[in-house]
Amino acid sequence: DQQRTERLVTVVESLEEKQKLAFTAIIRKQQRFNDDLQKYVRMCEDEVSGMTTDHEETSNDEFMKYLAAHFADRPRTFNALRAFLIRKNNRDIKLLKNSIRADHDYKQLYKSKDKLIANLNEDQAGTVEIFQAIINRACPLIVNKACIAHLLKMAKEPKGRRQTALSQKALTAQSILKEISITYPVMYEGCLTEITKGIMNDKDNIAAEEELELLAELSKSNPGHRKYDSNLIKRLRSYVVDGKVGQANLASVILGNMKNADRSMADLVESLSDELSLKARNLLSTLTSLSQFALYTPRLLTPYIDLIYTESNPEWVAYDKLPELSKQKITGVRLLVNYLTACRNEMEPEEHIITKTLSILWDLLERTCDGALTDNTNSAETSHLRLGASQAIVKLTHYDKYLNELTVPKFERLSYTLQDTCFYVRLEFAEFLMKGLQTEQIHPRYYSLLFICAHEPEESLLKQIRSFIQKRLSSLEIKQAESTVLDSSLVRLVHLLAHHPDFTITTEDLMVFAQYIRFFLSCVATAENVSFLYHIAQKIKLSKDMVSAELSDNSYVLSDMTSLLIKYKCKESSWPLNAYAGRVTLQSKLYKSLPPGAVQNETMEKSYLPQAFIEKLEEEERRKLGDKRARTSIKGGG
Repeated sequence: DQQRTERLVTVVESLEEKQKLAFTAIIRKQQRFNDDLQKYVRMCEDEVSGMTTDHEETSNDEFMKYLAAHFADRPRTFNALRAFLIRKNNRDIKLLKNSIRADHDYKQLYKSKDKLIANLNEDQAGTVEIFQAIINRACPLIVNKACIAHLLKMAKEPKGRRQTALSQKALTAQSILKEISITYPVMYEGCLTEITKGIMNDKDNIAAEEELELLAELSKSNPGHRKYDSNLIKRLRSYVVDGKVGQANLASVILGNMKNADRSMADLVESLSDELSLKARNLLSTLTSLSQFALYTPRLLTPYIDLIYTESNPEWVAYDKLPELSKQKITGVRLLVNYLTACRNEMEPEEHIITKTLSILWDLLERTCDGALTDNTNSAETSHLRLGASQAIVKLTHYDKYLNELTVPKFERLSYTLQDTCFYVRLEFAEFLMKGLQTEQIHPRYYSLLFICAHEPEESLLKQIRSFIQKRLSSLEIKQAESTVLDSSLVRLVHLLAHHPDFTITTEDLMVFAQYIRFFLSCVATAENVSFLYHIAQKIKLSKDMVSAELSDNSYVLSDMTSLLIKYKCKESSWPLNAYAGRVTLQSKLYKSLPPGAVQNETMEKSYLPQAFIEKLEEEERRKLGDKRARTSIKGGG
């Protein structure tokens, strides 16, 4: 056995890389055929016991044809397999079974094979040649159980840094052992003591990775059945807690697949989950270990799985609690912004400095928390950077020197910050805008962005925004036939929504977008200005989109939607909807009037809303009116 093993290692060591891959393919192909032939043996056993049904006989024939297809002479192979099956010789069936068993050593395999061939020679001589080929293809003679002990000895890599012939043989032996652990794990039965000894002799938790890798593969091959002594379990747990990432990974695989892991590993998983913090000493090892427990003992992770989403890389932490590197990045961005702020009235900086700084700020808006989780970077850092970049862009573009950096698409891009996945980013940016608008430190155009908060899931923030807009409205002098900044925000809002990446004309999406218009009307519309708002909506339909002419239809859809919702609002509030006599000019960067005549008439006459959406909207309005009447009736009756 030792000599055969040494020859095997010598041969494999001499192979080129492609040849080694071919050798591995041969071993795995043999193992697959071994599985198939074991199934054939079970068929023979069932035939002897008389348990085969007519349906199974047909299925058996198909399977034997499949086996025969592996050989050049298919008909002879099929006939030999069928003859052996119907022969019902219990003794020879057992010999066939023993001649391909992966848990038998070389001598046992050869003995069973020779005895079977001798028996066939006596009464089925015509099948001998065929069965020799069949057994040779399935019998694990190249690598077998007898090799394991010798390979384990050879795999002990000599100490020292020099690459010697002995160390090369050790590496080759390790690679063969790994392949056997994957392909024929059952061969290791009886050799586990030698493997675990290597793990236990690792006094400093720095070696034994070869043994860990082997034991991990063996554990996966028989999950939930292996038992280990307490000393080995203690050593494996130490790898999980204090080992390198690779050691923690392999040890977790072993522990997660051991018998009763759901109970015996509960305290370890709890301890690891408690350490999920970006400041944790071995965070990568901890996450690696938990990922293996999640795969093999998922019930252990169930109580803590939320921590993986929230605690390991939270979307937001206070600035003071950010890592130093994150603070450095945020401060670096602040430095650039402060420099441009200070230079707003100077000839400097050069144009490329302005462009580069603003480009960095816009790029920061694209750094999402999801991306941070994928890139294994700090989510809270990206949230602070998105917020800071959004605020900086608003501040800088308030100055004439940098205003040309705020194109219409970029202005509308800022609205996405108010729909950020992180609540604190939405909150801080909304409050920043409201404060700037109230103190008139930022342009009134930013009122329109606040309406994008219509779907804000935090009710308190939504109420805060609605209250702010309504108070600002009441503080302005509202006169019939006079536009205000809030009224004209409707134009910007419609244009923003028309260019929103989520906009489609499906009924479901239009119902979502209707909420933006409803929110606007709930904040802005009054009996005094509703005719003006309706006129604005109609005016949009008489214009084309100046940013993307091909998206003009989106604006027409929203124009029709706004007009319809204004009518519903008037009906609900008992407001008159009179013709607006004044003159309205839309922002030239957003819309330009269509040429008068046929084009205008055709656009105005066409309804751009899908009928299904109109019907759904009407149904909602009828339900709302019905609820309102019911409430009125109850009050009257009371």
